[in-house]
Amino acid sequence: MKNKLIFTILMLVILLGSCIQCIGQEITSENHLINITSNDDYISVEESIILNINNLLEINFWIMDESSNIEIKINDNIIEDIETSENVYSCNITGLDLDINESLSIIITYRLDKSVEDTGFEKKINRDTDVINIKFDEKNIYSASDLKENTKFSVKLIKYEEETFSILTIVAIFLLVLLLIIFTAYFFKKQKITREKHATSVSEEYLQTKKTLLMQLLKEIEKSHRAKKISDDTYHKLKNHYKNEAVETMKQMEEIKSEIK
Repeated sequence: MKNKLIFTILMLVILLGSCIQCIGQEITSENHLINITSNDDYISVEESIILNINNLLEINFWIMDESSNIEIKINDNIIEDIETSENVYSCNITGLDLDINESLSIIITYRLDKSVEDTGFEKKINRDTDVINIKFDEKNIYSASDLKENTKFSVKLIKYEEETFSILTIVAIFLLVLLLIIFTAYFFKKQKITREKHATSVSEEYLQTKKTLLMQLLKEIEKSHRAKKISDDTYHKLKNHYKNEAVETMKQMEEIKSEIK
């Protein structure tokens, strides 16, 4: 009788210790990656989460309103025992053959309405998260680290289109460059057949015209960059090149004016 009592007490102490250990454990997300893809009729979302947990019976996830075709996989097991309350999806994992001492790999897929592209993608973090990244059409649009439980945020889905010259921009720049070439050829031809004084006058006229064309060209490049028709790199190269030409042209004009005086 005494031995049975001692054995019962020992078992209770062990069970109590286990309960205390479970209560004290923290559930954290080591890595949370969200891939958002734009389709013709809907937005598809895939969330990949690595959870660091032990002895857990239920896992909760927060998913946006009006989501459809929701599927949750844990270590390649499709979860069917799911309870929902507002935006929270609670998954019972007691029936899964999981190694509770290892990290869990979770894949959540669902669809959203196309209006999300205008209103923004919303997310609430159910647990402390080390790193989270959000991609839209393979472009990274959001990154954060050390997010605390219940953190909520909204991210605009920005469309990144290939930055190329439009046909009108190409034509406008081509015509301006062509005019520069024509006036340059005209200047050198006139320089050979006119007197020195007249050549100086033509030089002034040529440089003034060149300056006007260069300024117009710089405005076209600036306008194309603001409209995101050319990349930042192309914009800076073109701007620096033609700006230097404009500065050099204005220096030549000043030299001619000083010679006349």
